[in-house]
This record gives sequence, C-alpha cells and structure tokens, in this order.
Amino acid sequence: MNIGNQYQRFFRLKNGHRAEVREVAVEREEVAAVSALVQHNFEHHPSYAKLSSRAKQELIKCNDIEGVKGTCSHKDNILARNIRVNGEVVGYCVLRAKPDKGLTEIRRLHVAMGYERLGIGSFLLDDVKNGDSESWL
Repeated sequence: MNIGNQYQRFFRLKNGHRAEVREVAVEREEVAAVSALVQHNFEHHPSYAKLSSRAKQELIKCNDIEGVKGTCSHKDNILARNIRVNGEVVGYCVLRAKPDKGLTEIRRLHVAMGYERLGIGSFLLDDVKNGDSESWL
C-alpha cells in the first residue's frame, strides 16, 4: 500500500505480533530510532569488543543520525525501509543500485536483538527481492 509517497505494508511475525513496514523518511523521528537500533546491535555483538577504537568510531559515525540520513537518502538507493512492532523500530534495510556494475546490493540490514528468528530479515529480503531487484551482490 502507498499512502501519498509513503510505502506501507503489514505482516505477522512468527510470534504472532503484527509488524508494519515503511519507507525510512529522513525528516521523521524514525531516523533516530534506526540509528539507536544499529548502534545497540553493534555495541552488544561479541565481535564489537575486538574492534580497534578507530573502527568503533567509524561504525558510530556511519550509523549516527546523520550517517543514517546519508545512507537512507543516497542517490543510488532503490529503497530504505524499516519495520515497526508496537511503534518500535525493530528492523532496517537499505537497497542500493550499483549502476557501474549492473548490480544491486543490500547496503544495510539490521534486526533488533530480541527480534531475531521471527521472520523480519526474511521478510525484508523477500520484499525487496520480489519487488525491486533482479541482480544481487
């Protein structure tokens, strides 16, 4: 469903909760929620502790609010979507064209800790693959 220029769709998670899928709009408050989701995932992943200070700073910079805005508004993006459950952002995906290579890449794909294995990542991949891309990196 499109509401104005806004993409919106609903599906059920494996635990029965209803999830809403929307485009990430950089002017809305959801950019801060997407940034917080990504930062939390990085900070609590076991491999994060093994990174150098510089690598951690780069991850933080790329995924702070301005970094998410930049990623979501890149000129080669095909789409940038988030998934919400009860108003909370629990998933995030950015699909970007690589025109020089004739391919499309998944630039970002995150699922909030505690929401793994509920079908969010699979839904995002199926949703973008079925509607927006023929070639994948």
